[in-house]
Amino acid sequence: MDQQREIELLNQLIPLHREADFNEIFQRMSEAEGKKSQFLLKMELKRLVTPSRRIIDLRDKVEGDCQPFAYKDMTHYLDEVGIKAFNKLIAFYGDYTQGVYEQMQHTENNLRELKNNPNTPKRAPKTATHIKAIQFGHYYDRVEERMFISLPIEIQTAQMMIYAGMSSNMSLSGLRIRYDRDEDPQIGEHLTIFFTGLEKEFANPILSRGTDYVIVDFHRDDKGLWVRLQRLNRDDQEFDTFFEKFLNAYKGRYRVDIIHLEDAIVTKSYQQFFLPNSHSLPLYFSGEHPPQLRYVLCNNNSQDILGYWYNEHRQNLLGQLFHNQRIAQLVQRPSGQTILYSFIHSYNRKLYFYSATHDELIAHPDLRRLFFQFGASKSSWRVFLFQWQRVHLENAFAPSIVPNQPLRADETLAREKLADLSYLGLLTDITQESSSKRYQQRFQSSLNPNRLQRFGQYRYPIPHVQVISHKYLQLRKEARYQYRSLAEVTINNQQLVGWVTDFSTGGMRIELDQPISLQFGETITINLPQFQKLVRTYRLSRLPYQVVNVQKNRQTLHLQAIDELHEGSRFFTQLIANNLDKLGEAPEVNVMEGLSEALRHLYCYDLFKHVLFVSRDGSRLKLEALAYGKSPSYLDPLLRLSRAQHQADLSQLIRPELWQDWLFTPLKAMDNPSDKLTLRLLMHINRNNKQVMACRREVDFDSIQAVDDFVSQAMDSGHFRYIELTASRASKPDLDYIKQEMNYVERYATHKVKELEALLWSNYAVVEINDLTYEWQALQYK
Repeated sequence: MDQQREIELLNQLIPLHREADFNEIFQRMSEAEGKKSQFLLKMELKRLVTPSRRIIDLRDKVEGDCQPFAYKDMTHYLDEVGIKAFNKLIAFYGDYTQGVYEQMQHTENNLRELKNNPNTPKRAPKTATHIKAIQFGHYYDRVEERMFISLPIEIQTAQMMIYAGMSSNMSLSGLRIRYDRDEDPQIGEHLTIFFTGLEKEFANPILSRGTDYVIVDFHRDDKGLWVRLQRLNRDDQEFDTFFEKFLNAYKGRYRVDIIHLEDAIVTKSYQQFFLPNSHSLPLYFSGEHPPQLRYVLCNNNSQDILGYWYNEHRQNLLGQLFHNQRIAQLVQRPSGQTILYSFIHSYNRKLYFYSATHDELIAHPDLRRLFFQFGASKSSWRVFLFQWQRVHLENAFAPSIVPNQPLRADETLAREKLADLSYLGLLTDITQESSSKRYQQRFQSSLNPNRLQRFGQYRYPIPHVQVISHKYLQLRKEARYQYRSLAEVTINNQQLVGWVTDFSTGGMRIELDQPISLQFGETITINLPQFQKLVRTYRLSRLPYQVVNVQKNRQTLHLQAIDELHEGSRFFTQLIANNLDKLGEAPEVNVMEGLSEALRHLYCYDLFKHVLFVSRDGSRLKLEALAYGKSPSYLDPLLRLSRAQHQADLSQLIRPELWQDWLFTPLKAMDNPSDKLTLRLLMHINRNNKQVMACRREVDFDSIQAVDDFVSQAMDSGHFRYIELTASRASKPDLDYIKQEMNYVERYATHKVKELEALLWSNYAVVEINDLTYEWQALQYK
């Protein structure tokens, strides 16, 4: 029988296979074929109509966006085209069968089918948006080795529901199992496990009476529900005696389970990628009534935020920002967020810092208009998102994930130093030129700026704050140091006053008190009167510097020394060498490894945001993983984040065909690895189904009015979201940080070490996802 004839007969027979007289129908329809062909046809028909338990997963295989689709007791992942095809096939076959599964792999929009079809029109390349999700600060310690053991078990719930399942791995204190269950279990739920498979080999009452466990984690895949359990009664000597003997006897028969270790290594490594690349500044408060800012965890990317708060006397005023009256008002809620506005006023060669929260300004409407009009006109204008969360000290210490490891020597000291820690805060600079103009246009005031004295930080004492940093690979060609010092600038015979905000041996950054027109490559001269008072051996006047960048506000200049023999370069080289312990270079501020480790883990545990990791496969970039913290976020639905299944789908954030143009291509075009890429998205979200109706980049709007029109339309017919993606190139993986774990894995699976190293080296960029909708709403408040 030729193939076409076989297909025709199968299409006629499949809908009839459940008929009572099917054998007569089959004989009549195939009587023209030989007995061998009839036999083969019947076998193929039987195979195609056999019920299937295989999950259909079309994610990353079709052009459409796939969603969970339930049929009976199974959940498939189908797009709209797939759902229509599935329903037709179910009607055709009468149930979910092997034939349905196979035909669903060849839907009309299957990427492989489209690629092989020469008549398919070219489309924009699509990015696979369905990726794994990782919970930072969340991995389990192992005080003992766990063995791969696959044996039948019986599971009994507290409601006396009975399920059949299989063990996956086991130790004396824990168990990993797989079984089928429609609803998701609850973390903390109790289960009783009966080891029915072992009962057939051993006559021991411990196997038949059942052992109580508690659920600590679970996830689903196409094989079923996987659950991690911890044993409840740890004093059961009879259980320990039997299973310790059993596990030791069968160590050569069963492999040591290192799956948990692989997951933990990936989690720890992504945390290590994220921390040096984060553009937010974690703040740690201790005590109560009110809490006091005590520690700041700083890296190279967040050094700009820290450096902003230095005055002309090299005093950091960040602690002053959170004065007693302000922090007491904020922590009336155990967690929350607010907008902090600030600017610096220069008068008589001194710097005066002004700051206010959204609520503080709302309480004084007249002064709010004055604050925005006067402050937003300055180059020092900043808008910060401040988030806070009450913390628990235990979350600061990650357990060892390698069995039988002693307590770190520096953990006891770190626990003592952090004993009274009460709150974790996160300060993110969300300043942007377009919103600064909006503040100036929207708010007008005729009041005297002297009325803003109530917001002057100089009215409060300056507390001591300890800056902690963690060593990591340095990306810059030379270190920059944060320092504020007066600068007199001459530009085309025009003299201006400004402030040095950071310097290196070969250049500096200066903020002018007023905007100026300058082009790349122009030469200006600088006088440094405050530095000149420190030395006599260098002439620090009329120093020539070349302009290498001018920020959009036309007040912030990035300058480079003309040559290596530059007097300014010689001075700064000696200044840095003589004062290395006093200057604020991010990687070397104050390294206290145990304390830094605890603060870093505490930040990752709460996180406050979502973090996206982009990897490189040859010349192609792809979305690799999404990290999240312990607390559910209102951005979870937008990112289609399933914490139970450890998966996310970012097709709602940016459509699959736009990732390349909006993110990947600009990332590749970044010349300096220390640069950052900012992408701001305006979203119109359906009020009922929460689907994104429209998503546009802010740079695509040609006017402020066009932006306002989009926002008004979104809010009239649904919801509005304002999302910022801040991307930077990832640093090299710190393999020393995970050396202990990698050595343990190598003992049992050398090939896994190579796979893990390849995964880590493929990491290309780190993208922080911030929701700025709150600032937008605060700006609209009248």
